[in-house]
Amino acid sequence: MSAASATAAAIEVDLVHLQERYVAAAKMRQLDSSPANILALQDAHSALILYQLKKATQTQTQQSLIDTLITDPESPEGQRETTLEVAARDAWLKAHDRPVAALASASYRFRDLIAQRFYNDVDTFLKMLRTTGAVIGGSLPLQALLKVEWRDSDMDIYIPANRSDALPMWQGFLLAAGYELENERVKAAPYMKAKNPRLGNSINSVITYRGRGLWCRRVIQLIHCKSIPRVLNAVDLSCTTLFYNGERILSLDDPLLAKHRVAFLRYPLEELNNYEAKERICKYGTHDNGRGFLILQKGSSESVQGSSLWTERVAAIDAERRKEVMVAAPAPAPGAAAGAATPPSEELEGYTEGNEWEQELAPEDLAVAEAAHAAVQQSLAAKAQAQAQAQAPDFAPPAVRAALNILTAAPHSL
Repeated sequence: MSAASATAAAIEVDLVHLQERYVAAAKMRQLDSSPANILALQDAHSALILYQLKKATQTQTQQSLIDTLITDPESPEGQRETTLEVAARDAWLKAHDRPVAALASASYRFRDLIAQRFYNDVDTFLKMLRTTGAVIGGSLPLQALLKVEWRDSDMDIYIPANRSDALPMWQGFLLAAGYELENERVKAAPYMKAKNPRLGNSINSVITYRGRGLWCRRVIQLIHCKSIPRVLNAVDLSCTTLFYNGERILSLDDPLLAKHRVAFLRYPLEELNNYEAKERICKYGTHDNGRGFLILQKGSSESVQGSSLWTERVAAIDAERRKEVMVAAPAPAPGAAAGAATPPSEELEGYTEGNEWEQELAPEDLAVAEAAHAAVQQSLAAKAQAQAQAQAPDFAPPAVRAALNILTAAPHSL
């Protein structure tokens, strides 16, 4: 191993150690909110962030990291983030503890699915997954489990951000494999957080590649993640928590339910956005055009589709969209027949298979969400800058020192 490789390996080991220390401290804080446990959590949080900031100064990405990390771990938002992160890590560990035999046949079929639909040299493709620590999520592993094929399904590859070489490796690999860059969202966190608050700021970018010529229906999305477990655990339906790591299929939830086409909402219906609460349930549900799943409510064995709560939610979504269509519709031309109805817009229902990261928010809504996010971050940064401590590590620029002042604050009184 070269000196550079040894250094890179040491860096990754240090990062894993700090992450494990932080998660362990967060669990203790949840069990017992004593001042000692609060201080331990803040110390672990600060140590992890100091390490990440030190690395960020070497890659010129410190400002985006600061924007993400200016959150007091003892604030309501910070505690929610901690709870979601701990739950994601626990689900990730549980997935790896499940018996390998439970999904062995599905894992074997998944190799054929990749070879037939995305890349012929499947061994090379799977080696790329293992080398970069990436996983394939979305509906493809579920199709392998059910022995079905849903046309036009894309491939979602989740790539870890703590491997600086992983994303460039995949971009070069796909270009060499005959795929072309179609779309790139490099500042994905504000958009994703507005679309799905459970994601937090865990996604850096979403880059879409499409095959050339006869293979134009082949679509692969590279989803660059700060935390792959967090992203996978944020999905709405239990049947979509399967993922493939280059060796086998794993599942955050019981795969036996999915095998029998039973799924449950992983979060309360009121916490889901409109797309999740309507289109996703219809897409996987047991109606004529669905995928044949019985979808149960969280914490019960009652069907979602048969509940009055879901019926009311869908009616409210439809009413809201009709109102938006009427507002957006152009004024009738002079002489038009009185009372002529405006035809309903098909675009509001026009969700396509795959490409789900790009749906839900209209461009104007996206602009508002990103502007609001930027304003909040600017306000927090300004406040932190005013309160920054005089002493700070040599590597830290003023904006970093401002963030550290929040992270190293004294424990809150109980």
